[in-house]
Amino acid sequence: MAAEKVPCRSRWIALSSSSPTATPQKASQTFQLAARSASNGNASGTLTVTYTDGSTSTATIGFSDWTLGGGGAQPAFGNRIVLSTPYRNASGSDPQPIRTMVFGTNPITLDAGKTVASVTLPSNVGGGALHVFAIGIGA
Repeated sequence: MAAEKVPCRSRWIALSSSSPTATPQKASQTFQLAARSASNGNASGTLTVTYTDGSTSTATIGFSDWTLGGGGAQPAFGNRIVLSTPYRNASGSDPQPIRTMVFGTNPITLDAGKTVASVTLPSNVGGGALHVFAIGIGA
């Protein structure tokens, strides 16, 4: 799935952040997110997709803890590991030797024949903080 351009930002934090696409996208069938839960375990919530005709749809998303509970858990929510490092940086100290990950969702189905104008992240997140790094929209 090819990622579409969105405004330059290193990440969005899910507190009802809207991530509009740079230009309206052609009608697509699915989209995916790449994100992680930053702390305190897994994170989940409901996002809103707004289409160019003004209609909306919702989808529940969830992301695994970025260290999988310190290495003792499997990815949750059907997440797939899209990026991992053997350490995480620690403020004011040496990197911590613990595997950290960014996860991808399973494809989320969009309303047939409609064009996505924006995706609004969940305003309420259960569990840890939800950090979104990329949104990919494809056929």
